[in-house]
Amino acid sequence: MHEGDHSRAWTGRLIALVNEYASVDGSEADVFRTIVHLERRFFEDSYPQQ
Repeated sequence: MHEGDHSRAWTGRLIALVNEYASVDGSEADVFRTIVHLERRFFEDSYPQQ
């Protein structure tokens, strides 16, 4: 799911958007942290460690 040219290209576009529109200390930084937290929870819940 997270391998291959398509995934790398999509991830690259996301990184470029974050770099263009977000700042480390702006209001969007808190939103980004929340998104990362929710995504980690999703993967932890979906793919529990054995």
